[in-house]
Amino acid sequence: MTYAPLIQRKANIIMRMLIMICFAGLLAGCQTPRPATEPLVFSGGDGSSCESAVVIREAKYRELGILAEKLWLQQNYPGCHQTSQAALRSANRQYDLIEVATADGHNRKVYFDTTEFVNK
Repeated sequence: MTYAPLIQRKANIIMRMLIMICFAGLLAGCQTPRPATEPLVFSGGDGSSCESAVVIREAKYRELGILAEKLWLQQNYPGCHQTSQAALRSANRQYDLIEVATADGHNRKVYFDTTEFVNK
């Protein structure tokens, strides 16, 4: 009795299993990430003071909150550029004070309430 055909058959089964596992791994690695399901929400005031700061909601991490600040500035002061930034703390809230020069040459201070995302 020879064992060669039996060994060959087991080797073929193992090879097929390895190929299927590799193929499944490739498929899993090629999945595209899902987009964020919740859009950013701006609330609060016009940003002219801490009391009327722009509040950014639904920022899941700090970097997204910072991008949201830039988006808000471009939507409300098109063509502006940032001249300075400072982190502030008042009444258990955290704020970013961003100073911008507007496209028409005016300087504006805008307060963002960053409490929800600053430590994420």
